[in-house]
This record gives sequence, structure tokens and C-alpha cells, in this order.
Amino acid sequence: ELRLDLTSVYSVDDKFVQSLSKELQRLRQLKTLSLTLTNKGKLTRVGLESLAHGLPEALSELELGLDNVLNVDDNDMQSLSKGLGGLRQLKTLSLKLLADGKVTSAGLESLAHGLPVALSELRLDLTYVYIFDDKVMQSLREELQRLRNLKSLSLHVNTNGNLTHVGLESLAHCLPDALSELRLDLSHVANVDDKFVQSLSKGLAGLRQLQTLSLKLKWTHVGLES
Repeated sequence: ELRLDLTSVYSVDDKFVQSLSKELQRLRQLKTLSLTLTNKGKLTRVGLESLAHGLPEALSELELGLDNVLNVDDNDMQSLSKGLGGLRQLKTLSLKLLADGKVTSAGLESLAHGLPVALSELRLDLTYVYIFDDKVMQSLREELQRLRNLKSLSLHVNTNGNLTHVGLESLAHCLPDALSELRLDLSHVANVDDKFVQSLSKGLAGLRQLQTLSLKLKWTHVGLES
């Protein structure tokens, strides 16, 4: 088990991450990795790609935070997607992304396509990624339906109005049947209304094994009866 919180270390650069990546590859039996990185622009695509391809194949739990990593873009999301796709034994994935606008919906779609099929727990914190739209949600829907072993799902999203009823209803109808825990934070999504909540209600009714539910909505447009 290895946990590195480098949130307060602003000197993280490509050279450091490349060295870290080489050492991670040497830890062939590493099962748990928790890594949080931040920088002021010193970490580029070179370092991020090294990190994505240096993840040990034996990992069963990965917690990755890219906190204010200014140079993250769609190409980095594609590299990360490929890296995650190679983790056949990964059961738990927690990903927090704080980007500065260079990640578009295409990058998030790439990320969704790389989710390992063996996942039983998925936590996605995309609160500070403002381009979450219908297309991304539909891609996520397709991938969630593929994760038949998923027991726990936590999803935090934000949007500037790009997520409409189409994407929201995709979410409502894609929840895996095996879920026992569901946490949805849509408190920063402006288009949530009664129609979505009614669709979500129908989706929740089909989750026979659900034991824990946490739901945060922006109630401005939602009636309590829904």
C-alpha cells in the first residue's frame, strides 16, 4: 500500500513524475495506490503520460487526484484512459479532476471508455470540470451498463447548462442493477427539474440491492413531491 499526498508540493514537474513512474513499475505487487498531485504549470503532457503508463498492473485500488494541474487536456485523458484500461484487477477507482478548461467533452468521453470492467466501486469527482454535457453522460451511461460488478457509485458533476434533460435521463436509466450504494451530487447542475427526478425515481425503483442513497440536487426547479 502506498499513499502520497503531494497537494502542497508545488515543485512537482515532469522529471519527478517520470522518476515516480519508474519506481511504481518496479512495485509489481502494489495493490493500493493513493496519489494527489498539484502544480503551477510545471507538469506537462510528458509527465502525465509517464504516470498513466506507469500504473502497476496488480493494482486493486487506485485513488488519483489531479488538483489544479493546469496543463491537463484531452490527450492526457486519452493516455489516462489507456492506462486504466490495462488494470485488469482494479476493483476500486477514485478520480478527482480539477482542470482549467483544457479538458473538453471529448476528453471525458475517452476517460469513460477506459473504465476497467472489474470495478466494484467508482468515485468520480468532476465538480470543477465545467464541460460535462449530454454526450459525456451518454458515454458514461454506456460504460456503466458494462460494469456489471459495480456495487458503489459516487458521482459529482458540474455544468454551465450543457447538461440537458437528454443527458440527465440517460443517467437515470443506466444505473447498474447490482448497486448497493449510490451517491449523486448534482447540486451544481442547473437543469435538474421534476421530469428528471421522476425518471430518477423510476431508475432507483429497479435497484433491488440498494442500501445507501445520498442525493444532492439544486432544488430551485424541483417540486418536493417528485
